[in-house]
Amino acid sequence: LLLLLLLAVLSLLAPGAVAYGCDTHSFVSATAVLEENTCQGLELGHAAAPSEKDLEEFAAALRHNTQLRHLEIENTAIPEHFFHTLGEVLSQRTAPLHSLELNRVGMDEQGVLALGVFLHSEVGRALRKMDLSHNSIADRGLEEIAKTLANSMLHELEVEDNQIGNVGVEELARAVSDSKLREIDLNYNRGITEDAVLLLLQASESSTLTEIDVKGCGLSPDGARRLLQKQAALTRHVKLDLDKNLVRRPLDKVSRRKNKAKDWTESDVQIWVRNIHPSLASYAPLFEDNGITGDVLVRLTDDDLRDLVPNPVHRKRLASEIRGLLTSDEL
Repeated sequence: LLLLLLLAVLSLLAPGAVAYGCDTHSFVSATAVLEENTCQGLELGHAAAPSEKDLEEFAAALRHNTQLRHLEIENTAIPEHFFHTLGEVLSQRTAPLHSLELNRVGMDEQGVLALGVFLHSEVGRALRKMDLSHNSIADRGLEEIAKTLANSMLHELEVEDNQIGNVGVEELARAVSDSKLREIDLNYNRGITEDAVLLLLQASESSTLTEIDVKGCGLSPDGARRLLQKQAALTRHVKLDLDKNLVRRPLDKVSRRKNKAKDWTESDVQIWVRNIHPSLASYAPLFEDNGITGDVLVRLTDDDLRDLVPNPVHRKRLASEIRGLLTSDEL
């Protein structure tokens, strides 16, 4: 057995063996990695501005490489015209790419449109994850992505910290039911409000979606409450992250002084339960069904909780959280 393990290790160290993660910091070194054709994952970060020759050689090496499955370029300014080249090159590859991450590369919606050549191609349909966070993509860019979803295997889409608003999210919502998407990250797009997120949440009912992140967007307290109520009414669980929006929810420090626990409504209590931990979210409707307001919540006994929460671990966590309310400034 030890001999077999030793042989396995040696095979990984042998020339020509395929590695997963290869970090580079220039287009020249990234090109060399691609030409060696021994890496499944290439990360190019914090690179200096490339010359036209550097870009041409990188594109040629990327086109002919057969091992690469994950490509990540971050914190590197890419000339706008190169997104067209990148889209064409990726669409011409014979080997599929499973993950594409282009973070902080100066991409706008024109860059996404240029990538559309790849996303609409046969090889592009094999993509599982795409991360275009921290760029300048507006609604039109998200609309272009939405058009490709029906024939795509994309499971995870991240467009955090761009310039996306409701129009793009609404188009995405219309495309979700025909997609394979499981996770959508829309965090820190300030133009997104609860109206568009509600459409996306409604569409998740007939989709494969399991998580929607809209942290730091433009949701109002009433809008967040509506979304949580809709989430509770879904027939399938979809994780919803509403943290750090423009106006904070009852449990955030800014609003604690204005909305003390003893003054919480039944809906406020339900939101509080959901925010403790995803594993406790299923109990939130029980609290509302039993008419538990904030005043009742802080006076619940262990016997009361035993009737509401049969799982002893969950019951202990809830009891601890209630004690936390009693010892904090929530009252």
